[in-house]
Amino acid sequence: ILLDAAGDVRFGCEVIEATSRGDGVEVRLGDGSSLHAMLLVAADGATSTLRQRLLPGQDPEPLHTVGIYGRAALHTSALTWLPRGVIDQRFVGVTDSAGTTLALGAWYPRRVPTEAASERVPGLKLPATAPYIMWVLLCPADVVPRVESCSDADAEVLHRFALDAVSSWDPAATQFVREATIPDTFRVTLRAMKSVPSWPTGRITFLGDAIHAMSPAGGEGANTALADAASLVSCLKADGFEGLAAYESDLRQRAQRALVRSAKYGRTDATEAPTHA
Repeated sequence: ILLDAAGDVRFGCEVIEATSRGDGVEVRLGDGSSLHAMLLVAADGATSTLRQRLLPGQDPEPLHTVGIYGRAALHTSALTWLPRGVIDQRFVGVTDSAGTTLALGAWYPRRVPTEAASERVPGLKLPATAPYIMWVLLCPADVVPRVESCSDADAEVLHRFALDAVSSWDPAATQFVREATIPDTFRVTLRAMKSVPSWPTGRITFLGDAIHAMSPAGGEGANTALADAASLVSCLKADGFEGLAAYESDLRQRAQRALVRSAKYGRTDATEAPTHA
């Protein structure tokens, strides 16, 4: 839906450097070309090239936890025994006393996605995606195999590790790990910013993980990025480029709260449960 709204999107153009030039920005791309923009929004993720260039030393720190991600088909027969929370909530987690957690989340749409999307964008067709369970195994970083690629062989190594890690758990909790689509298995080293940094307001600004990377627990990072986008649009509509200062102030305050919330997920000593509007 977002791609359809954007209209003109170029893929495979790595941003190497960006320099403010008066009332715009000169952007140098990996293919040797450059372009001029009125505004550059750095939304290039936790490993943001632009953050590293423009705000050196302001990088997310490892959380010493690795997430092994996978998925398995969700057949209708599973609905007879699967706890409703897995379908109705964002994630349901199962954990042991050794710091290992298995989280389950379902892609089980209440409506046919294309039908729902057509109410917003008439004529838009979305890919047909069969229902599935996304599972994430969170483990201490020092016990997870280090793989260097997303090859099928590495996926098999990670899947075998995940199976071994939950081999003694209740089979009902681990069925989807056993039935995983193995090539879809990959690992992510979790990282988070301690706080949202400041930068001089200009024609380069930031959005999402590029400036407030956090644990994926509870979907805080993705939802905060969407809130960033909505805030940016609102501020630009209200005050043009003069609204960027208000956007950046709003981002820092809102994202800082999200950083605190995401750090509390899974903590047994947390005095305040994460809350959401």
